[in-house]
Amino acid sequence: MTELCQENAMKLHEKLTVEENYQLEKEEKLSKVDEKISHSTEELETYRKQAKDLEEELETTILYYQGQIISYEKKAHDNWLAARTAERNLNDLRTENAYNRQKLTETEFKFELLGKTLMHLMFQIQHLAENIPHMVPHHWVSLHLK
Repeated sequence: MTELCQENAMKLHEKLTVEENYQLEKEEKLSKVDEKISHSTEELETYRKQAKDLEEELETTILYYQGQIISYEKKAHDNWLAARTAERNLNDLRTENAYNRQKLTETEFKFELLGKTLMHLMFQIQHLAENIPHMVPHHWVSLHLK
């Protein structure tokens, strides 16, 4: 019986050793899995922080470009107003220029007419002076006709 007990004890001891080895392997695997989980958790937190930083950067960039768009829209509106004012001024100047050209043409015509009238009057005065020398003093006619 002692042999049987020893044999049973040996079998139990072997079984216990196998179980202990199996348990150690499981604990090692569990430890490795725990390390992987810990590492993955750290990576996840890093990625979350990066995502948050990128969201903040994106929001800042969006606000910046929205400000730029508003600024450019205001400049475009101001330029449109300036162009409209310049166009009105140009049209006013064209109207004024046309009016001044018309006045110049009228004035040139009047001067031409006045010049012809003066020439005609001088011709008549000279003709009168030649035909009626005794009525007009001679020195007066020669002074004014020169």
